[in-house]
Amino acid sequence: LQRMRAQRAEVDELIRGFVARSELQETQEAEEKARGAMALGAFARLKGQLGLPLEGTVVGEWGRVKDAETGLYVFRKGIEIQSGEPIPVEVRSVAAGRVVFVGPLGDYGRAVVLDHGENHYTLTGRLGKTALVLGTFVRAGEVIGYSFPRKPLYFEIRAGRTPVNPLQWTKR
Repeated sequence: LQRMRAQRAEVDELIRGFVARSELQETQEAEEKARGAMALGAFARLKGQLGLPLEGTVVGEWGRVKDAETGLYVFRKGIEIQSGEPIPVEVRSVAAGRVVFVGPLGDYGRAVVLDHGENHYTLTGRLGKTALVLGTFVRAGEVIGYSFPRKPLYFEIRAGRTPVNPLQWTKR
């Protein structure tokens, strides 16, 4: 019986090693693909073809808008997307990129900033949850976090330091 337990433990260890190697290989392949896309300047060619990071309705427009609370005009650098679901919804990367920031970011709350290459960045804020690690690569469509139930997600695209209208980059 003791010998069988030892053999079972050995088999379990072999399986864990295989799974770990498989996950590592998948991660390395995703990173290589993302780096390749970034090197080719693929993000700029995606203008007008990107999806939104969250299925839902745009409830906050980009640009000059009147603030409902203060009545003052402000320049909104991104858009707000409402899922309308009473539960957290998956938020996905709109394109391959590298995580250059993850964590709390002022009024954006919990946020993720992805570098898509050639000075193109996306900022996704007001996330309910994310488990990304700084420096990792994500593929287009990969889950980067989860929304807050019934709260709008913030989404911004930047070309260098300049915010650009995300709706001009998405297919709608």
